[in-house]
Amino acid sequence: LHLGVEGGGPLVVLLWGLGGSGRHCRLQLRALRDRFRVAAFDVRGHARSEAPRDAAAYQPERFVADLARVLDHLGAPQAVVGGLSMGAGVAARFAIAHPARVRGLVLASLPPGAEAGTRQRSWALAFADAIDRDGLEAAGARYAWGSESGLDANAARLVRLGFLEHAPHAIAHTLRELLAVQPGWPALAQSLAALGL
Repeated sequence: LHLGVEGGGPLVVLLWGLGGSGRHCRLQLRALRDRFRVAAFDVRGHARSEAPRDAAAYQPERFVADLARVLDHLGAPQAVVGGLSMGAGVAARFAIAHPARVRGLVLASLPPGAEAGTRQRSWALAFADAIDRDGLEAAGARYAWGSESGLDANAARLVRLGFLEHAPHAIAHTLRELLAVQPGWPALAQSLAALGL
């Protein structure tokens, strides 16, 4: 895993969403580094981190274990863990699996979840199939940054650049193995509430 760390003090670990990387946390790193030790890493299959070929390497527990490895590597028994979108889902799952290791939890734009009745599962599976069939550029233009995305031209350009930095097979595996099974906020909130988080 490619890991960047800045500052000193209590540890804050930040996770970005699908198609992003630790590079997207630069502003947060700068804003927090005077008071905290801030870590941001490229999750498996993204940017500068390893992109295993095996689809099973992208199951939720692997992402959770990676976050635990980051804390272990930094010698931190606990951290404030924050995530955006897919990263928020991983952060929430980490808190549920390792509540004693979480001092605080910040979740932004949590995906809606792949439960029955939501579009996330069908979107994730269709996007993954399109990557396999048509390549990441064409699939991304349809599912992530194209005219149906609602993004303005500048945002679409940045999203495209982010996605094209990753191995296509890793994005497809992440869509199928992680996002297509991501619980929504109600299920996660119930689990977190039971832990007192």
